[in-house]
Amino acid sequence: MKQKRISLKKLPMTLHVEALMPILGIGRTTAYQLVKTGKISTIKVGKKTRVPREAVLDYMKNQKAKRR
Repeated sequence: MKQKRISLKKLPMTLHVEALMPILGIGRTTAYQLVKTGKISTIKVGKKTRVPREAVLDYMKNQKAKRR
């Protein structure tokens, strides 16, 4: 199955936690673990948990820096 490329610049300002799955190439459990452990920061919008686009970009930058 071919995965769709996702432009990071076109991401909405906030994402559902499950939207991290195709962006980071991870499963649902891992996405929620990253949020629960604080590795990806979230905000509350009413009762819903959202991930700011910048939090995703920061996480990706941190992961890239760790690989060096």
